[in-house]
Amino acid sequence: MTTKRLNLYRGITLLGWASLGLLLLVWNTWLIDLHHHTLLGSLAIALVPLLLPLRGILQGEWRAYLAAALLSLMYFMHGVTEAFQPGDNLPASLEIAFSLIGFAGALGYAHAARSMRLDG
Repeated sequence: MTTKRLNLYRGITLLGWASLGLLLLVWNTWLIDLHHHTLLGSLAIALVPLLLPLRGILQGEWRAYLAAALLSLMYFMHGVTEAFQPGDNLPASLEIAFSLIGFAGALGYAHAARSMRLDG
């Protein structure tokens, strides 16, 4: 029963994380004005934090999931900030949604894995 929950939370986390990564790649490559930014710098700032806990997420370490949950809150705050800017708000709204999906999955996984560890 608990292994099924862990797999469900892992899938939700990876869905949110991959969707967020793809969105940020598209957003920073084609949708923003790169007049004052370099493409490589913009992609590095947007995508490197997503890569930091990825190894631990793939290995199923609950602390990496906890770190991913905290990182997803950064992307949530960025999405909320961008949503209040004039112009197209669809990418910002998607960033908010994907970061909340990643947050819910990561927090659920970390909680379930830690409680499994303490119980067994």
